[in-house]
Amino acid sequence: MDGGDVHQIPGVISRLDGRSDYLTLMPDRVKNLDMLPYPNYDDYWKPEDCSLHFDKMNVPCFTIGSWYDFMNQGSIASFMGRQHHGGPNARGKQQLLIGPWLH
Repeated sequence: MDGGDVHQIPGVISRLDGRSDYLTLMPDRVKNLDMLPYPNYDDYWKPEDCSLHFDKMNVPCFTIGSWYDFMNQGSIASFMGRQHHGGPNARGKQQLLIGPWLH
């Protein structure tokens, strides 16, 4: 990295090019502003962490991702978690497709 701000959200890393006003630039897209004081993984984010519940996921899933999507790491981690640690109907039955399209 070359000094730009990096904010971590479970499964997501986004580069903000040093901007601290990025949320005010698109307020119509921001639905939940109470997350702002929590830029790091903590008890606020823990209930949203699906990796804690792979064993309860018990269905096959076809995950589609993009090479260019900021959520790509999360798509792969979720696929791997369900594939290897999912319930009996999920384990070994996951499919993942990642290609050259946008989100």
